[in-house]
Amino acid sequence: MGIGASNQDTECIVDICRLWVQERLLRILRGEATLVAAGIRRSATRRKLTTDERENMDRCADYLLSHAPNLHSHEYLAVGFPIATGVIEGACRQLTMNTRYCALRGLIPTSSIA
Repeated sequence: MGIGASNQDTECIVDICRLWVQERLLRILRGEATLVAAGIRRSATRRKLTTDERENMDRCADYLLSHAPNLHSHEYLAVGFPIATGVIEGACRQLTMNTRYCALRGLIPTSSIA
């Protein structure tokens, strides 16, 4: 799927990306930020992305790893405290946009996004 992707294809890719991010976000909220970061890096390595192609993925993983000691959402949720997910969403934003861009350009197959 290259530059001539139809709107339906684009919507499908956006839905796949959204689902991918939601799944990772839930794992982060369960206290698995370091595992999510490792999975992001592993995905980039398995796809044999160049340094430039994986820059946003590495940035997101770095962010999660550096903030993992402060990401205790699972503990707060367990006792009924409200949490703000803006920090987590911000970390994933770069990754989501990069993945969507690569998929739309046909640089990665949509099946590898999930």
